[in-house]
This record gives sequence, C-alpha cells and structure tokens, in this order.
Amino acid sequence: MAGFPAKIFRGKRKKRHAVFVLHSSHTVSYGKGATIRGTLKGPNGQPVSGGDVGILVRENRLGAP
Repeated sequence: MAGFPAKIFRGKRKKRHAVFVLHSSHTVSYGKGATIRGTLKGPNGQPVSGGDVGILVRENRLGAP
C-alpha cells in the first residue's frame, strides 16, 4: 500500500489528537512537488525489493487531454 501522507485530527476537545494516514490521490499546484510513502508488496504480502512503481499523472485544467 502506498499513498500521500496526510495528518488528520480525531476526537473532540481535550481528546483531540493527530493521526497520520495515507490518501490515494493528491492535488499538487503547478511547480510544486509531492512525497509518496509506502511499501511495495507482492501477492503473498512480502516486501518486493527492486520493484518498479508507475505514477499516473492527470492534468486537471482547461484544454488538457
């Protein structure tokens, strides 16, 4: 599982605390970067060493294909 790290808050008032989660998508402004964290795992759940990961990029702007 891989994703973009994000901090969300859970609980109310004094019991409110930060929790780190991974989101599957992330919008990035032009010229900005993004960090992806996670572990590449095979079908048996074991980590894969030296595997390739593809990143899908979709331009969400007027006139983009």
